[in-house]
Amino acid sequence: MLEFLRDPIWQCILALAAIIISIILYMRQRRSKSISYEILSCTPLLSVKEEIKNGLQILFNDRPVRQVHLVLVRIFNSGNMPIPSKDYEQPISLGFGEQSRILTAEITEKNPGDLPALIDHEEGRVKLEPTLLNQGDAITLKMLVNEYDNITVEGRIVGVKKIERSTRTPKRLIYSGVTGALLEISAVILTFLLPEDLMRAHVLIPVILMLLVIAGGSIAITSLITIGVHTARS
Repeated sequence: MLEFLRDPIWQCILALAAIIISIILYMRQRRSKSISYEILSCTPLLSVKEEIKNGLQILFNDRPVRQVHLVLVRIFNSGNMPIPSKDYEQPISLGFGEQSRILTAEITEKNPGDLPALIDHEEGRVKLEPTLLNQGDAITLKMLVNEYDNITVEGRIVGVKKIERSTRTPKRLIYSGVTGALLEISAVILTFLLPEDLMRAHVLIPVILMLLVIAGGSIAITSLITIGVHTARS
């Protein structure tokens, strides 16, 4: 059934196809524009039960509260392209349900430390002022939320379809791993396909093929390890 694979012409075609696919995958993952968020913690600090809510009142800044949660959220550039402030059609905002009320909101961590990030909050939403986010830049927000229900993160940014929760392996890692594996396989196949006289006559050819095998294997292994670490943290 697979006799055609013994034909050098078909082997060469398959090797070239693998290289072309590698280049396409690399170019696709090379320009990835993405923003993600991660819920670091959501801790209930106070809960007034239904049976006693009419006989007990707890105030925060002279305003009554019932169910208060401490919420930590990290927002970061999960792609590999910078997102300048001019790309924000609508700023990134966090909501916690229709009945929720933000008691306090602050930025607790920035990466890099000099990232000029500012936030503002209304009754039920926290808004992040548009700012340049380079690859890997991250902002961690700490909020006290009354009547917390769930969290939604919204924004309208050029080139970003949706701000997604970071609970799965980033596509760029998968693309990198596949690209590395295909490069390695392609180099190995070409090593066996190319005539020996050609390999002996041009010393650089086997050296280049060996470097491709090493580079492709390194990319694939690094991506695999990174995916494993990311999955363990999710």
